[in-house]
Amino acid sequence: MSQHEALAYALIGLLGDEKNIKAILDTAYSYLHNPIHLTDLTGKLLASSCHDFPVDDIWERIEKNGYIDYETYQTTCRSNVQKIRGSISPFIIPNAPQNATLLVCGIQTPRHFRANLIVLEKEQPIKEEHKSLLALTATALSSVLDSRYPDSGPKIHACDYLVCDLLSRSNVDASELKERCRIVSFFPKPPLQILTVCNSKNITAVPVLNMTRAWLEKTFFPCKTVIHNNRTVTVLTGESKREGTLDSILSPILKKYSLTASLSRPFDHLKDIYAHYMETVYALEYGSIVNPSALFYNYEDYMVYRYLEEIRSRQDISHPCIRRLQEHDTKHGTDYTRTLYAYMTHLCSIHDAAASMHVHYNTLKYRLSRIRELMDLSPEEPGTFLMLYLSFKSMELDGAVFKEKR
Repeated sequence: MSQHEALAYALIGLLGDEKNIKAILDTAYSYLHNPIHLTDLTGKLLASSCHDFPVDDIWERIEKNGYIDYETYQTTCRSNVQKIRGSISPFIIPNAPQNATLLVCGIQTPRHFRANLIVLEKEQPIKEEHKSLLALTATALSSVLDSRYPDSGPKIHACDYLVCDLLSRSNVDASELKERCRIVSFFPKPPLQILTVCNSKNITAVPVLNMTRAWLEKTFFPCKTVIHNNRTVTVLTGESKREGTLDSILSPILKKYSLTASLSRPFDHLKDIYAHYMETVYALEYGSIVNPSALFYNYEDYMVYRYLEEIRSRQDISHPCIRRLQEHDTKHGTDYTRTLYAYMTHLCSIHDAAASMHVHYNTLKYRLSRIRELMDLSPEEPGTFLMLYLSFKSMELDGAVFKEKR
């Protein structure tokens, strides 16, 4: 049995499970007798084979840091940048840093994720026949990687991997981010904002995602849009063109494909992408509860619900007077709870509250006087106003919205 056949049999049992990435590299190492790195197109180290010996300073620094620094990447690539970025044919790079010899092979999964396999000549000389062994390893990894990394669509660039990675990690090392941004030439100008578009049930067909992505990149050029967790996520920059308000610009495509969108607060640094992406996720979640008929949600309009969730996890914030009003309404057929809700949410404006409820100004004024008698407090007092307002917002979060009667 040839080495190629023996390696094939050894890898068959490792297919189909994304947890076996390192096991595949360790198996390949036992045939190639040289250490192996698996990296994405931004230089991030995804996995490495085991070894019980010192390799070299650069190799060990990559394993310690978890990424390839820009200078090493450029020195290694030289005239082979395009080959390394997604090549699927193994090739040898002589005279890499510290006069090392590398065997490099690209990987492309059925769902378009790309990565690179890098073998360092350390224990044994790299030979031509090793190319077929590495190609076989790449084929096995393609199957396993395909189950781990989502479909990014046919249009994929190196910086897409960086953005998708940042969207998945709450903590990013500043040095790593700087080096990987240099590798993929990704330098968006602040202020930045995250725009997330998805179906309300987070179930969107891939063709719709791809068409939405293309439309967003054209409409808000220059920007970067990726497909992440069945959503299109766009990094808007200070240079992104906007002719009109965001909700008016997005409305046609949102209606066409039954989508909803959300916008984060502005921020300045790429390392904060995850936190502001989560703002859009929260805005979509809270907006679907509080205002399900809307197509566009701005996080700034819904951030109070995020604060409420944090507070409610530690203590009950419901105001006892609201419960008393609800009991009075049930017993006497009055409408005092909804009246107070309108008054609070319109910032104690009798005129605006009356208009929202379609009642006369004097009618609402009378109801408020009765509410003050029943509650024995003044809603306009700052501390009382705050607790009543937050109590009603908390009830909105539970789906209890006091809408006007028809």
